[in-house]
Amino acid sequence: MKTRYRNIKTKIPAPQSRALFADMKQYEVADMYEHELPIIWDRARDFQVSDKWGNTWIDFTSGIFVANVGHGAREVRKAVEKALKSPLLHSYLFPNDSRIQLTRKICQVSNMDKVLLCVTGSEANEAAIQTMRRNRKGKILTIKGAFYGSTTACRDITKDTIDESMTPKSIDAQKVAGVFLQVFRGRDAKFMPSDWVQMWCAWAQKNNIPVGFDEMQSGFARTGKWFGHQHYNVKPDFITVGKALGGGLPISALLGKKKLLQHSYDLFSTHTANPVSCAAAFAVLQTIEKKKLVEKSAKRSKWVEDLLRKTFPDNEIYGRGMMWAIYTGDAEITQKVIAKCAEKGLLLVSTHGPAIKIGPPLTIPDGAIREGIQVIKESFEEI
Repeated sequence: MKTRYRNIKTKIPAPQSRALFADMKQYEVADMYEHELPIIWDRARDFQVSDKWGNTWIDFTSGIFVANVGHGAREVRKAVEKALKSPLLHSYLFPNDSRIQLTRKICQVSNMDKVLLCVTGSEANEAAIQTMRRNRKGKILTIKGAFYGSTTACRDITKDTIDESMTPKSIDAQKVAGVFLQVFRGRDAKFMPSDWVQMWCAWAQKNNIPVGFDEMQSGFARTGKWFGHQHYNVKPDFITVGKALGGGLPISALLGKKKLLQHSYDLFSTHTANPVSCAAAFAVLQTIEKKKLVEKSAKRSKWVEDLLRKTFPDNEIYGRGMMWAIYTGDAEITQKVIAKCAEKGLLLVSTHGPAIKIGPPLTIPDGAIREGIQVIKESFEEI
């Protein structure tokens, strides 16, 4: 099967990949791969992913919202290549040029005063948790059903949750250390109601409680703004970012107002502010501005929504910008559709829930979006 944007030459999984999967099964812990599609990536360029055996997919995942500026973006690769020639692959906590230019730039685009660079999203969220608890004692309120990371602290904060049915009236402010929101739950791309978000932010700030947003998925032009919280006309005390920041390289950050983020509290690691990752991240921010990806994501938002609603009139559609979800109501149906799409040359985000999530690179052409959505429709009809 070959189209303008897809090319599937083998069965999925590719027969030639079975030996490699056997090696993974023997040596790697199972939950690192068993929940994903049986595809071995070989290369990725812009909005497409390919394996070694001639198969090419349209990527509606952005590598799980990492490739906002496109897989292997030329500007990012050039910055990395230059950094590798320096040669400075590591500088621990000593400053380097790429770190300095990145910290200046990311504070400017986020309208924050201070930044603490980290490596992973979980690490940045852990830093946010510890920063809130250094300033106040008590629980941290999080969005019900949301994911904040895989560390112990990130998992623990999901015990004290709030949802759209709750108001601050039921909460004792003296027992709250912070409010840690998300623009949407990662499982379904359903954006939180504006008045609800504004209510919680106003309550927190009235009671001098730090309030912030996990922008791991919603940041860097994904929703038609630089950051998702900007849709709500609120001014958080902090945000956490990662994923798309490095354009494929590992880097994340906690950004905050000066009153909150005065010290690192030793929340750094050996690989904090790696010069190669910093160079890549600076190139990502420059590329978003140069290619006007914030504006393009906002402009295409209504067009994508209309296309989805026309194609799936019987399903609920959630989203904004270039982050969308088709609600199926059944996790099993969702997984079957995702598997069928992979056989047809389309990669989708698996949330293991009742929604098909769509988040392609922001550089994807309109034709590839149309083709991908048609593949989802065909897969629905065939399962």
